[in-house]
Amino acid sequence: MARREFNSTDHLNPEAVAAFVDGELSDAAFRRAARHLEDCEECSAEVDTQRRAANRLRVVDNSGVHAPASLVERLAGMCDEDLDGPGGAPGPRDRVKDLLQSALGALKRRGE
Repeated sequence: MARREFNSTDHLNPEAVAAFVDGELSDAAFRRAARHLEDCEECSAEVDTQRRAANRLRVVDNSGVHAPASLVERLAGMCDEDLDGPGGAPGPRDRVKDLLQSALGALKRRGE
């Protein structure tokens, strides 16, 4: 996988935060980001949040909990549709949110 470059002079963008946490920045980009993080509480908080999320996903991934195949298929089938339905009606974005909330609810009911 190619290492990502970081060229920001202001705050780290979300992609740079994720790449920093995942160790996907080039050495030079990593050093620039690390220097920025020394002085920027806002970006440091974003990196901490990203790290916690990444760690949580690792815990879930190692727990053996997987989305049902039917859910994955339904979500994948929405990729080619418009994000919103006609006239602002609920579209795939809303259906994805509903499906994810339903899946989370089912996991909670099962005690997972």
